[in-house]
Amino acid sequence: MSCICFVLQLKEQDASFKELKRQLASAPVLAYFDKDAHTRVIADASPVGLGAVLVQEKNGDSRAVCYASRSLSQVERRYSQTEKEALALVWACERFNLYLSGLQTFDLVTDHEALKVIYSRGSKPSARIERWVLRLQPYNYKIPASRNSRYDDEYVRMVTLESVPIALKIQEIEKVSADDEELQVVRGCLASGNWEGAPKSYVCVRNELTFIGHVILRGTRIVIPEKLRQRVLRLAHEGHQGIVKMKERLRSKVWWPGVDKEAERKCRECYGCQLVTKETIIPPVKTTRLPERPWQDLALDLLGPLPTGEHLLVLVDYFSRWVEVDVIYSTTSEVIIKCLDKQFCRYGVPRTLRTDNGANLVSAEMDGYLTEMGIKRTDDTLMA
Repeated sequence: MSCICFVLQLKEQDASFKELKRQLASAPVLAYFDKDAHTRVIADASPVGLGAVLVQEKNGDSRAVCYASRSLSQVERRYSQTEKEALALVWACERFNLYLSGLQTFDLVTDHEALKVIYSRGSKPSARIERWVLRLQPYNYKIPASRNSRYDDEYVRMVTLESVPIALKIQEIEKVSADDEELQVVRGCLASGNWEGAPKSYVCVRNELTFIGHVILRGTRIVIPEKLRQRVLRLAHEGHQGIVKMKERLRSKVWWPGVDKEAERKCRECYGCQLVTKETIIPPVKTTRLPERPWQDLALDLLGPLPTGEHLLVLVDYFSRWVEVDVIYSTTSEVIIKCLDKQFCRYGVPRTLRTDNGANLVSAEMDGYLTEMGIKRTDDTLMA
């Protein structure tokens, strides 16, 4: 019976979602673009995607002109929330460039208060955000007050409660934070906006910091006061799961300056961690001796498959760094040999050819071809 109810509920939700999409794209909601109307670009970011809407006001009525959304790449998902929100604004403006290019002015709306500081004249953001600011130079925009400013306290309070480690209480963190001189200095800087004399370890992340009561947060993570840090380290160290896992547990909820180094020190000083952790010996890097002339020593490798199904056969000369690329549709030894024949006919036969240990590059057919041509093959195992 419960399964039938669950299926019916899913169908009802799916129908409601489709109806919502239909109404959002219908004539009463969407409007034609008017270059003389007041224009707003509203952008937002989630942990996995970006969304934006272009809105215009006519006769006191706000109507959407265009919607847009996209997923974040794996690299972008590792950005801080501030960087994701900044990226959302840049992407939204470039996505709606057809409408925004040439406008006298428009509002760039975000619910992230830190962005108003980042895009102000006196800000000193990271290099990545500085590049995004430059990409916004062609647009005449202004960033008004937060569209959800009245909900900011509720949002920060919700984030704070979700970030509290299980074995601690928010009341305890707030009480100890109120007695922590360093955190109180940072709190005063956040309230006044003046960071002169603030601890350097906090100045570099000031655009990611906020506070509620006496609790300070960096993004969605609580800044732990000094008296509780060793206790938090012990909690994250339970189970002797190693440095990587311990850092992962800490980064999910808490932060303080030097937290990664303290986690590493905790694991290295723990006898139990030393017993269960395998020592990884990294072999020393050996440099490759420069050949005496071009096309004497070559390296061969395959790149792909590409989204369209092809592979790239890449041949590099160690002397000149010259690169030859062939597009191939099969990676068999026979196809690779045909490509090498064409290259050697143009530039000559090399002395050595370095490859990895791919089956198609160390096959009997490939070895026979290189022996016939008088080429010595070296592989990655000989490089170590």
